[in-house]
Amino acid sequence: MVSSTRHARCLLVACLAAVALLVFAAPFVTGQEKEPAGSQERLRALLIQRRDVLRRLVPTQRKMMELGLRDPAELRFALLELHKAEIDLCATQAERIEVQQRLIEAIEGQEHHIRAQVEVGVMHGWQAQKARAVTLQAQIGLERLRLGQRPPN
Repeated sequence: MVSSTRHARCLLVACLAAVALLVFAAPFVTGQEKEPAGSQERLRALLIQRRDVLRRLVPTQRKMMELGLRDPAELRFALLELHKAEIDLCATQAERIEVQQRLIEAIEGQEHHIRAQVEVGVMHGWQAQKARAVTLQAQIGLERLRLGQRPPN
């Protein structure tokens, strides 16, 4: 009798393990994971939120750079991130070109400011060279857009 009770318990444990395995593994085997499907509306809302945060950040970074409280690289980074956020929201090539032109205007202004700071000895020449490289990269991106290509991020 002890062995039949033990056998029954082992059989019960094996059945429960099999049921648990089926319950937990079935969605993965059938490709029906419980992950919620993505939503275009949710994605767009997140992209807009990111852009809006960066739009508020850039003027603050610009003012702090002008006051000498921030490195120009921090403003460049904020401008480039804002540009990426705006590009992500563009529906057409024409819109992307317009965003790229605005980026170029912004970073050319920053480059001019840095060059002026170099002339008076507040900043180093290498900082002006870095700013020039960023401006050139943005201009290359604009030409790629005009050629129908999407510039790399």
